[in-house]
Amino acid sequence: MNYINGLESDTIINLKVDGAPALFFGLDPRDEYKDLFFVANKYTYKTGDLAHSLEELDQIYTGKQGLIDKLAAAFTALKPVVEHLNSKKVYQGDILFTHDSKKTQTIDGQNYITYTPQLLTYAVPEDGSDLHQRVQSATFGIAVHDSFNPKLGSDSKNPASLGTGGSGKQVDDLEQMAIEHNVFIAQSFFPRETVGLKLPEGSQGKINYHTSKAEYHVEQIDDAFDAEYTNSTTNDRSQVLRPDFFAIVKQFLNNEVRTAGEGKGNVYSSSYRDGEFDQEVFRKKFYSFLKKIYDKSVGKAKGLKTTKGKEKAITNAKAKLSQYESTLDNPNFHHLILSTHHMIQVKRVLTDMFDVFETELNSGKIGKSFVKDPTSDNYEATPGEGFVLFYKDNVAKMVPRISSDPLKIGGFSQLNLSGQGQFQR
Repeated sequence: MNYINGLESDTIINLKVDGAPALFFGLDPRDEYKDLFFVANKYTYKTGDLAHSLEELDQIYTGKQGLIDKLAAAFTALKPVVEHLNSKKVYQGDILFTHDSKKTQTIDGQNYITYTPQLLTYAVPEDGSDLHQRVQSATFGIAVHDSFNPKLGSDSKNPASLGTGGSGKQVDDLEQMAIEHNVFIAQSFFPRETVGLKLPEGSQGKINYHTSKAEYHVEQIDDAFDAEYTNSTTNDRSQVLRPDFFAIVKQFLNNEVRTAGEGKGNVYSSSYRDGEFDQEVFRKKFYSFLKKIYDKSVGKAKGLKTTKGKEKAITNAKAKLSQYESTLDNPNFHHLILSTHHMIQVKRVLTDMFDVFETELNSGKIGKSFVKDPTSDNYEATPGEGFVLFYKDNVAKMVPRISSDPLKIGGFSQLNLSGQGQFQR
C-alpha cells in the first residue's frame, strides 16, 4: 500500500512474460573458464553445467533439438552484446523470438509483427514506434527479468552452481548495448516513476476489511499447531508424524486453482467470490482429495509381495488418513483456511488494479497480448500473464486465475497451468 500511495517502499514490480524457454546467460567467472560467455536453461544453471559453445550445447541437451535451436540462437545473438559490455553479471530472462519465428500478420485490420514463444501471441503494431523499429530490426528477442552477482559455492547441493546473489532488476546498460547489435531486450522491470497504480473506487474499504479478518484468524492459531503444521517440531501426542501435510495442502490448493473456472464449484472459485467462505465446501473437497491419496497408497500396498509388507503399508496409510482427518477438523486449521480466503480477496482487488494498469500500457514493453480462438483461426485480444511483485525475499504473482474460457480473464492462466506450453517442464 505504501507503493500505491507514493510512500517509501521496498516493493518492486516486474511484468510477467509468457516467454520460453527460461534462459540464464553471462560471463562464466569460474577459474577454468576465464569469463567465457555461456547460456543455460534454469535446470542446468542450477547444476553449473553451462554451455560455452554451440558444440557444448549439443552435448548438454542431446535429444532436445527444439531447445538446442532456441539456445543456439540465444548464444549467437547475446554473446557479442555481453562481451562488448564486459558485464560481470549473470542475467535471467525468457526468450521471446528468434530470427525465423517473427511473422507479419493482420489482426482486426491492423498490421502487426507477431511472435508466439509459448501460449500467448505478442503483437507489435507496425506504426513506426520505437518498439516497432526495435522488434523489426532484431534478429533475436528476450525479456530480461533480473541480473545477479554470481557467487560460486552459494548452493551446497550444487557446488558448481554460480548462484543468484545481489539481485538487480534494472539492466539499462544491457538493453542499450543490445540495440547496437540488433538484439531486442525488453526489461520486465518497471521503474517506480513510470507506474501509476490506482486502487479501484471503493476497494480500500474491502482491503481493510479482509486484511483485518485475515489478521484475526491468524492470531487465533496457537503456536503448537503452527509449529506442527510447518513441521518445525514433533508433537508427542501424535502417533504418526505428518511431515508431508503442508505439501499435501499446497498440492490440493494448486489443483483447485488449476481447475478453477466460472461456474465451477471448487474451493478457489468459492473463495474468489464475494461473501463468506463456506468451510464445508472446503472440507468435503479436501477430504475427497485425501481419500484419493489414501486409495492410491492402498493400491500400491496390495501390489507388495509379502503379506506382512501389505499389512504394514495399509496400516500406515490408514494411520496417515486418520491424522489428516484430525487436522482437517482442528479449529486451528479452520482459522488458517479462513485467513487464506480473506487474503485471496485482497489479492483479487490488487489483481483488478493491475488489469487496469496493463490496459493502460497498450502495447507496453513487448506488444499486445492475443490468443488464437480455439474454434477458429482468429486472434482475440486477452489480458497478458500478469505481474510479479517483489518485496525483499517475498514474491507475489498478480495473475488472474478464474475463467474456463481461454479468451476471458484468467483463461491464459488456465492453459498455462494445464502444461500446454511448448517448453513447460
